[in-house]
Amino acid sequence: MEFLVGWARLQLILYTQLAAVTGNWLDALTQLRYHDLVLTLVRDPHSGTPRLCVVLITHFTKAFLGMKDVNTFRLPEIIYDPTLVLSPHVFLLGMLFHIEVFKSPSLKTPERLYSLRILDRLNQQELPLRDDLANKFIFCMVVREGDGVRIAHERQLTTSLLRNCMKRGGKITGLDQVMKLYVLRDGAAKAFNKSREYPPVLPFPLAAPILSPLTTSGVKPDAPARQYQYIPPTLYGLEHHITIDVLSIYCGLKPQKVLMRMLCSMSQSINPRRPWKLTPE
Repeated sequence: MEFLVGWARLQLILYTQLAAVTGNWLDALTQLRYHDLVLTLVRDPHSGTPRLCVVLITHFTKAFLGMKDVNTFRLPEIIYDPTLVLSPHVFLLGMLFHIEVFKSPSLKTPERLYSLRILDRLNQQELPLRDDLANKFIFCMVVREGDGVRIAHERQLTTSLLRNCMKRGGKITGLDQVMKLYVLRDGAAKAFNKSREYPPVLPFPLAAPILSPLTTSGVKPDAPARQYQYIPPTLYGLEHHITIDVLSIYCGLKPQKVLMRMLCSMSQSINPRRPWKLTPE
């Protein structure tokens, strides 16, 4: 395994971060496209300064028993985060600025982004992305072409390559156990369960047996271990529009309750300039 360009390293780190924070299934993240990504500057309810919020709309959250509803995760940036250099916002913005993803031609550097201000009487300012990238994959393949290397945004990052990269990365880090996706999902589940912000309404345990078609009591005692399905809280205990600060909870920080309440409320979209009736013109 080798990283042909720095993009491959960045997207691997970003993938592991998002998988750990959201507890999503493998395909739910690898199939993310740019139209599933929403970047918004929101007004801080305490200081009024703009805060960057990343919204991820994950499809393919679970294939068992058919397609499920999409999950919407809101990840506001954490100011004064002690691990800011390892924040998913940092890696995501690094990738986005590299391919100049913003529709505005002036947004080409982080300095330009954080110099923006929200218009008066508005609570948010959406940052539109380029239309030609809407159906491109965020996590994509890196291929050799002739004497060079190309970032193939039209090709989805394969799960086999991703597993191999995570496994090899764990070995390089010196981890005793094999690094795999379910380790990240397990960490997300434990973080949610330990947090007081998480509502204890799980109808199933985190490791629940899949019901057999021959019985209604669950898997037989001698059934293989692979018939036990891992069920993280994000699928059963939470609504599809996630309203808690999953990033702060996973990092062991105090959740940003007021900010999350504002992000998930209808008042966030208030716009006095929005027309409410048709004019003769």
